[in-house]
Amino acid sequence: MSIAPESLADFVGKDVNLRLVGQDEALEGKVEQASPAGIAFKRRGRRDIEPFFPDGIESIEVVEKRPTKIKQKKQLPVADERVKAHLASAHGLTLTEVNALSQEDAVKMHNGIDHTDLGHNHDKEPEAEKSEATESE
Repeated sequence: MSIAPESLADFVGKDVNLRLVGQDEALEGKVEQASPAGIAFKRRGRRDIEPFFPDGIESIEVVEKRPTKIKQKKQLPVADERVKAHLASAHGLTLTEVNALSQEDAVKMHNGIDHTDLGHNHDKEPEAEKSEATESE
């Protein structure tokens, strides 16, 4: 059983699983070009394009795209004079909320935010916090 040649053009530009006649495992990749004469197929992880003819293709099915995982970005510590802008742009506070805060309250609010599961994390402690931590020990 092979695929209908006229249906190959429907797969151009799509990620597919390509099962060849006589093969147990499907090939995962992208159909770069297609016509009733065959397809130009690029396997996942390879750079070369391979031709396959309709009589050698048992089945072809579109693969759903996997959702990409977002990783946490590392940012330098926020300087005290920039903390209000950072709260508005990175933490979702409104301008009204940010402008109502004093500078000290804004710094305290930001330092109280748990960054472990946010889109960013400040990978270094600000110098002022380091010296305060050393003095308190």
